[in-house]
Amino acid sequence: MSEQRNVSAVASTVMRVLVTGSGGFVGGHLCAHLEAMGDEVVAWSGGAGSPDITDPAALRHALRGESFDAVVHLAAQSRVDLSWSEPAQTMAVNAGGTANVIEALAESGGTPRLLVMSSAEVYGLVDESMLPVDETTPLQPRTPYGVSKVASEHMALLLGAQRGLDVIVCRPFNQIGPGQAPNFVAAAFAGQVAANERAGGGVIEVGNLSATRDFLDVRDAVQAYRLLLTDGAAGEIYNVAAGREAPVSSLLDGLLAASSVAQEVVVDEARFRPNDLARMYGSSAKLTAQTGWEPQRELDETLADVLEEWRARGVADGAGDEQ
Repeated sequence: MSEQRNVSAVASTVMRVLVTGSGGFVGGHLCAHLEAMGDEVVAWSGGAGSPDITDPAALRHALRGESFDAVVHLAAQSRVDLSWSEPAQTMAVNAGGTANVIEALAESGGTPRLLVMSSAEVYGLVDESMLPVDETTPLQPRTPYGVSKVASEHMALLLGAQRGLDVIVCRPFNQIGPGQAPNFVAAAFAGQVAANERAGGGVIEVGNLSATRDFLDVRDAVQAYRLLLTDGAAGEIYNVAAGREAPVSSLLDGLLAASSVAQEVVVDEARFRPNDLARMYGSSAKLTAQTGWEPQRELDETLADVLEEWRARGVADGAGDEQ
């Protein structure tokens, strides 16, 4: 799809942007979009050559003499399941790391706009009468990861303002698209469908298909992030959501409809999450009013791209048919 969607108003704005966590799913798509818009991107992937965000001295050293128009802080411990086994480390990376980045930026003498990535997990237990969720919905996180993101938000807005930085917070909902790890639902389904295609058929094991979520194409989401860098209001929080409610079953249905072979679906109750929310979706009305952003890709388009990528992964891994 064209990168010209939703970007004509800011096409003339060229920035030097630091992206922390650039090696992740969202980071990769964001860097590609920024570069397509003509921006100069400095990517901290978390690998060799990138500072550890839990190391203040390393951050200060990396930022010494640097100047940026904007910083997008994506680096985080992003696994909800891991946050239960490593709650202290999750808090140290997500809240402490955000504080370290702000302090290092302030010490460097620059005044870039800082976009801090939070999560819809901060909303936690939401009564169905409050759907769709907006930025005024009370925060009731129900995982250590969600708690760490609430702390990260407060740290960013409070410390950022005190240190003289221009801070914006994003709360993305369920971002999906090519390149996502198989521990996320759309990628998990697509990986099984693609593997079964190569085998000529097979079984797909699934958990709860009835829960609804707000599934947003990551390529639409990263356009929202850049628009907030240029047009967002400092000190504000913005949901980034498709604004539509879709059952998890719709992901599987879309992938199976695009599949070349018949496949059997088996429900595995061991895959059900305890106390799983029955329904969840968000409103991006505030973001749209501020920037004009709207999601462009339909779910079927996203799913087709995800499945095609998993087909290609299988061939690249040597799993293609031997002929």
